Amino acid sequence: SANLRFNSDVPSARRLTSTLAAQGGFVADLCEILNDLSAEIFAWMSAQPAVKEESITDWLLYELSKRSTQVAYKAFTRHEEAKYTGADWDWVFVFNDGTVWLRVQAKKLFDGEDNYPGLARSNRYGQQISTLITSAATVPAYPIYAFYSGSSAISACRGGVQASAGAYLCGAKVVDANFVSTRTRVDPANVIGRSYPLPCIACCPKATGGSAKDLIGQIYYYFEIDSPLNSRVDEYQGYSKDIPAAIRAVVDNEFKFPDWWEREFARQFADVGAVVIVDVRG
Repeated sequence: SANLRFNSDVPSARRLTSTLAAQGGFVADLCEILNDLSAEIFAWMSAQPAVKEESITDWLLYELSKRSTQVAYKAFTRHEEAKYTGADWDWVFVFNDGTVWLRVQAKKLFDGEDNYPGLARSNRYGQQISTLITSAATVPAYPIYAFYSGSSAISACRGGVQASAGAYLCGAKVVDANFVSTRTRVDPANVIGRSYPLPCIACCPKATGGSAKDLIGQIYYYFEIDSPLNSRVDEYQGYSKDIPAAIRAVVDNEFKFPDWWEREFARQFADVGAVVIVDVRG
């Protein structure tokens, strides 16, 4: 995401979104919203380091849906234990040429501590990162981590120091290969150095082509350990040229979840705590 600098300067964010709108790419206001939310998470964690990971996730998803009319959000009402066996939310982007589906696990990074135990967490279902990768493949969705941090460490985005980026994204396979499998001490700077600021998914010019193929291609460029340059984008996990039935039901209902939706699609979303759908059709 060269040439981008993420900070709490709202006028700068607005100038950036105006440029993207003129380019006819991703939903223009999503860039500004994610910039603002990321900066607010940074400020929140800086002021209250003990804030809970779950609280940040709930706030982030609710605020994202509240601030954009093109975002639909549903938190599931089933037993809380479900979220510990898979992911915190599924994030689906609906384009004119198909959909991009991400399965997201959120993690809070702790300054001055070894973050390896959190990344390598296990329960009676197995290692959390393995469950995330396995469950994502059944959708199929692309497995990804969202990291929350009050650190000013430099990310993988080469646009400069993102001093107020409180949320970052990183592919689950990158996390597994570089941190979980190594079994060494993990500082926030290590993780952030392999991650991209949350707004990159909407702001980065490389990820704003206005199509599902462009977005999933950039996600693979960001997060695959060995980018499959010779593969067809049509075969990338997380991309579909069609709108899946569960998502179509929301799209066809004025972008709202029908009352019957959770009952109908409960099994498909058994491993996640919430669903976020973003309409980026032109």
